[in-house]
Amino acid sequence: GQFSDLLKFFEIYGSPNKYRGDVELVSYVFNGDFVDRGHHSLEVITLLFSLKLAYPNQIFLIRGNHEDRQVNHTYGFHTECCSRFKNKEIGNRIWEAINTVFDWLPLSGLIEERILVLHGGIGSNLTSIEQIRQLERPIKSTFDVPLLGDLLWSDPAENDNVIGTHASTNRGPGIVSFGADVVLEFCASNNLDVIIRSHECVQSGYELFASGHLLTIFSATNYTNKYNNDGALLEITRNLKITPKVIKSSSIF
Repeated sequence: GQFSDLLKFFEIYGSPNKYRGDVELVSYVFNGDFVDRGHHSLEVITLLFSLKLAYPNQIFLIRGNHEDRQVNHTYGFHTECCSRFKNKEIGNRIWEAINTVFDWLPLSGLIEERILVLHGGIGSNLTSIEQIRQLERPIKSTFDVPLLGDLLWSDPAENDNVIGTHASTNRGPGIVSFGADVVLEFCASNNLDVIIRSHECVQSGYELFASGHLLTIFSATNYTNKYNNDGALLEITRNLKITPKVIKSSSIF
């Protein structure tokens, strides 16, 4: 919901605009959590949906844990929809319609068969990319299948020295954190170079894990006006070189 950050990234690093932007040359992947926590979720999701409609082969939207009715009813998006329209029922119908689209969003993306992009992590249930392909959409609730909890909610461990999977201390029951060994084994067995994920506020906007085989990217600056963190995006070249691009923290969103 931090619309000004989205516009700032477009202004500084390029935008999907055929007149002044670079959409004819590159693709854009947006890695979930489009709504909640900021004050302008409607603007964010309306713009992203519009870009997807305008450039269906260049714009890709991956589902995050907040693209779920139960979550975004609790963390602000439903309230925003109902308060921004004079008729609360209209706001509720718009909220429901947007969530119906969320039910169909993909849960991951694969770049040149070498880079896996997902919102949360690999958790304890995911061993093969094929498991993600076999998930049938639409998915109305993301809380019913343990694999979805991994994909949307799990986090890497605090450092590379932690091995195995462990119950999360801050995500709730059934959610795990996973060690560097889990990442390395998954990458090796699935012929991957890197896993890119989001979901977690990191101070510099990006953070490496598992000797660089997992990269957390977080684009909302000064998250919820509390953390004074920078935001970042990733530029990936055709030869799969990954370069973080940062915008500094701002208290305005």
